Amino acid sequence: MMPSTVKLRLVMRRAKRMLEFLAFGLLDRGVLRVAGTTVPVAGRTAIVQLELLGDFFLWLPFGQALAGALASRGDEVILVCPSECVALAAREIPGCQVAGVDRGRFTRDWGYRASMLRRLRRLAPSETLAMSYPRDGIIMDAVVRALAAPSAVGWAAEFSDRPWMDCVAGRRAYSRLLPPLPRTHQHRRHAGFLAACGVQPPSRPVAGRRRDAADGADTGPYLLVMPGASRAFRSWPAERFAALARRILQRQPGWKCIVSGTAAERDLARSIAGAIGPVAENRAGETLPEALLDLIAGASLVLGNDSAAGHMAAYCGTPSVVAVGGGHFGRCYPYDSAASPVAVMPVTVHESMDCFGCDWLCRYRTAPDVPYPCVQAISVDAMWLAVEPLLAPVGERGSRAGGSAEPGLQC
Repeated sequence: MMPSTVKLRLVMRRAKRMLEFLAFGLLDRGVLRVAGTTVPVAGRTAIVQLELLGDFFLWLPFGQALAGALASRGDEVILVCPSECVALAAREIPGCQVAGVDRGRFTRDWGYRASMLRRLRRLAPSETLAMSYPRDGIIMDAVVRALAAPSAVGWAAEFSDRPWMDCVAGRRAYSRLLPPLPRTHQHRRHAGFLAACGVQPPSRPVAGRRRDAADGADTGPYLLVMPGASRAFRSWPAERFAALARRILQRQPGWKCIVSGTAAERDLARSIAGAIGPVAENRAGETLPEALLDLIAGASLVLGNDSAAGHMAAYCGTPSVVAVGGGHFGRCYPYDSAASPVAVMPVTVHESMDCFGCDWLCRYRTAPDVPYPCVQAISVDAMWLAVEPLLAPVGERGSRAGGSAEPGLQC
């Protein structure tokens, strides 16, 4: 049974979403009515992928396969993605036009939103393929509606906190909705979307896309620590990252350590680097996403949370160990070995609880800056058990190069 506090938070979420639906709905309707209609350009297809950075890399091998198939049949391909991913998309999916949407401004700056809706309307695709699961009404459905393609394909799956009016209005933006695939990994959903579009999903693991490090000084082996997450309650404690890094560096004295993250995580990274010692360097806030990908690609090992770092490492073929809570367990982490088109899967460490799958509506009360109990329960020793096999020479790592770990279980 759902605790009363969780029910209240869900009601508050839905009330907030209803207000946003009404406000943005009125704005969008007015802007698009003034913008008028456009004549769709035959053979022009828009792929919409507007999720966060980690979701972008979960999707990327499938996006490459889809864009390649569309290009091979002669389509002009437009990728609509978050503005932070524009340079990455242009580099990793060459040959397509890239249109960036600043997710934050799109939901906060009404002038920017209106301008972006008009710009999207002028793209005039004849087909739109929206692969996000579940669909986000305020951003993705609005973008699909602005594109106004005669054929628009998406998933018949919405977030649980979306009010029914928002769900009904969002579905009207699509000419075809694929049936939901509940309780499965995102890779299986992406593969299902491609199959529904008549495109063969990636049939073999993506080759390790290891690159030289972004900085010429990073020619030696290094441990990369990425301690941030989209929310503080999903972040493994900073002192445990430092303790684990020190243990790794004792085992690998020839390595140095780089701590990285966003500008907002600079203080967090500084505290961890200081606790590790002089061999650690703080680069939080200094690396754009495309340079961060190079930094991850050149690392010997990546440590992170349930966030983008592990997905980027998997794409690059870099070993990684990730502390994972239960909010979205199975959706992104752990990877599904039978469906994941990557050569090196992240090793995930978790402490099972009966409330896994809560969608981060935690039944336990915690301070705003304290990890939820499922994350707090992961010990340094448990993470070390997952890390230690990855420190062995490649030929001696065995089957523990990817998968899931928790106390008492094999990877």
